[in-house]
Amino acid sequence: MSQTLFDITGKVALVTGSTHGLGMSMAMGLGKAGATIVVNGNSSQEKIDNAVALYKEAGINAVGYKFNVTDEPQVIDAISLFNGICSYRGVFRCKNNSRKLDFSSRYSRSKFWNSF
Repeated sequence: MSQTLFDITGKVALVTGSTHGLGMSMAMGLGKAGATIVVNGNSSQEKIDNAVALYKEAGINAVGYKFNVTDEPQVIDAISLFNGICSYRGVFRCKNNSRKLDFSSRYSRSKFWNSF
């Protein structure tokens, strides 16, 4: 199927739970539309690495980071890791699906959150 509806080439999409199931399906769609995928999971680095390999086999640029999206220090550390990707390529979408953390006010003035 052609991805002619939209082109997000040069954007970065962080998709939580993108090592399998619905998260992987959504990330594949974003990747086929041109986004670089930041694969996230919390089960094992091996599972993340295997998922990154699947994305790359499908011709999708992907990197993987293991962190728990409900653990604030882990999220802060992870953002610092892939902030370089975002600053060079742009961010397609960031959304906190865990609903356990609210970073919007804490980071509203930061360079990262103001970059999109």
